[in-house]
Amino acid sequence: MKIKSFLILSCFILTFCKAENILPPEPDEKINNSTIDGIDANQNGIRDDVEIWIYETYRDKHPIYIQIALQNAKVDAKILKNPELALDIQKESSAAMDCEWYYSHYANHYGEQNLVDEDENIWRKVNKVSFNTKKRKKVYDEYDQRLSGHVFGSAKISKLKSQCDFDTSVYIAPEPTSLTLKMPTDKALKNEEVFLKVIDQNGIWRHKNLTWLVSPKDAIAPSNTNYIVPIKDTNITLQAKYEDLISNPITLNVKWIVRGHELPPEPDEKLNNSTLLGIDVNKNGVRDDVERWIYEYYKNEDYFYIDGSMDKAERCNNKLKKYGNIFAKKKYSTPEVFIKPSESKVESRYFNTKQRYEAYLKAKKN
Repeated sequence: MKIKSFLILSCFILTFCKAENILPPEPDEKINNSTIDGIDANQNGIRDDVEIWIYETYRDKHPIYIQIALQNAKVDAKILKNPELALDIQKESSAAMDCEWYYSHYANHYGEQNLVDEDENIWRKVNKVSFNTKKRKKVYDEYDQRLSGHVFGSAKISKLKSQCDFDTSVYIAPEPTSLTLKMPTDKALKNEEVFLKVIDQNGIWRHKNLTWLVSPKDAIAPSNTNYIVPIKDTNITLQAKYEDLISNPITLNVKWIVRGHELPPEPDEKLNNSTLLGIDVNKNGVRDDVERWIYEYYKNEDYFYIDGSMDKAERCNNKLKKYGNIFAKKKYSTPEVFIKPSESKVESRYFNTKQRYEAYLKAKKN
């Protein structure tokens, strides 16, 4: 029999130890498959052909692939030896899968790297090699049948790492030296949560203890996590700060949508009040500042409040169009802004400058 010897060189980021692993000899296939247990020459609880397959398959991957695969292989060997102990073995099987799940999905939530590809499914590949004959598959079916009718849960996310049966301390990533801020889209909605990825140079997500550098300053609700809530519908520039590191800037284009209706942007006050009709960018016959006020004021009311107020605002706009031209030649040094007592909240908002109020009085006389 040919003896295979592999020098396993494992480099983790900048530091890791050099380890030599002498694998067992390649077993004779016919002899190895003539029994359920097969051959385990080095008596480490793993069938030799499975152990060799693991090291050959994952020799070019991060060393944790081999560790997770070996943990799964030990479980498979126990299934083949004692399928009647299914309920006890299942706990070890679940632990092996939890370990892989931690390093493929959740490590970066705890200041570590996701060292395993999300779709790798190491346990499934090892199972296929372990149960490679009809007799072995039959034993697995017996094991699986004994689990039928039982409900099994996974460990809490915070406990997944503890399910690994090897020393995980050697896989701690170095301190972060740079941050990258990413977002799935550059568009967001006012008052709705936005998920942002803050990742260091090791690929680790930084999702807590963050400080946000924001322009405009009051454009988002206070947050120290990677979830933010825009409270202004405008272009918002963001940078994440973690400890002394500051990320690249990104820009969110925030829209304000209420009940399917997209509100126009907040108009410049001075420009908006410099003319009788003001600014109406979406050309719906209602001045933008009034439209925004209506949707904000009645956001928690039945829709007919908004609908009725918008109709009233449009009538106010028509009054300005009809009677406002008589003031076209009249000069006003400043568009004095004020709220006059009137018959409705909408009118008080619509006729909010001296020029507009004079047009309102003219309309009342006619």
